Amino acid sequence: MEIHLVADTNLFFECKPLDQLPWQELGYDPIVILLAKPVLDEIDKHKNANSRTRDRALEIFRRVRQMLKFSVLESEIRTSAPKVVLRRMPA
Repeated sequence: MEIHLVADTNLFFECKPLDQLPWQELGYDPIVILLAKPVLDEIDKHKNANSRTRDRALEIFRRVRQMLKFSVLESEIRTSAPKVVLRRMPA
């Protein structure tokens, strides 16, 4: 059964990297993490900061840039057990 989760900035800045989280504990497959524009805007503010969040912000934006470059709405975080994807929400 598929589940959609709406991410906020804490997911990216306060948790382990997405590929290291124990997604299997949720009991769903696949898991879709929805990334809204306000969250992307907040992450963007951290890219140029001299803080601990800068590296994390750059990491997530690399993934988003790849999605934009190839005109895709989602990026695979984990391939199976369970499959986890990050999906940009339309503006």
